[in-house]
Amino acid sequence: MYFETLSIRPITDEEIPVIQAIERASSIHPWSDNQLATCARGNYTVEVFVDSSDESSDDSIMGYWILQPVVDELNLLSITISQSHQGRGLGKWAMTRLHEKAQLLAAKTIFLEVRQSNEVAQHVYKSTGFIEVGRRKDYYPLTDTKREDAILMKSVITD
Repeated sequence: MYFETLSIRPITDEEIPVIQAIERASSIHPWSDNQLATCARGNYTVEVFVDSSDESSDDSIMGYWILQPVVDELNLLSITISQSHQGRGLGKWAMTRLHEKAQLLAAKTIFLEVRQSNEVAQHVYKSTGFIEVGRRKDYYPLTDTKREDAILMKSVITD
């Protein structure tokens, strides 16, 4: 993959439908369009991963994250890589950038939650310095009647 042409930048209002489509296509229980739009226009940091060699098209948006800085912590609320870009190392690239972002924000710790069944994401998180610190029983919906645990993970930022 051509990581040298990738960058992260704030989302624009015109791009909200693009991340909504990525979310619907990539998640078994996606955030609602309203939730995503509220985050993008609210007090959260919503940024897109783009191929800066071709920012003229929606196809340049390869994924996004939603961050919530709280005092000296950074919460990764969501990270989604578009299906067409999964399996190429973009998730690991983004998590490395997340650690850099945390340092810029003077965060000492990054926290996230991940579905128990999402072993690929767990592998990426562990390979970039996250450790499991707890679980939330029956946190994520699977169907109307079934739920699965969330694994709580953290990474301590070092200088």
